[in-house]
Amino acid sequence: MAYCEAKEVREMLKDDALNSIIGDTYIEDEAERETKIAPIVENAIADAEGEIDGYLAKRYPVPLSVVPKAISKFAKDIAVYN
Repeated sequence: MAYCEAKEVREMLKDDALNSIIGDTYIEDEAERETKIAPIVENAIADAEGEIDGYLAKRYPVPLSVVPKAISKFAKDIAVYN
């Protein structure tokens, strides 16, 4: 089970921050912009979940079947940071 959804992470990213993520040129077409950012968000989420699992695996079976809200928030925050 995923600790957070790509939509949640994407909503946390400000549009002006996207330029530094996907390149210096602003992409006017929203669909094209979202197409470029989607794999980056998915990779950031996978990295965040791996990092969380790395810490939790010392005490709990991972991935967690029931995701506490705190873990979901941490996953989103780490993904945005990544």
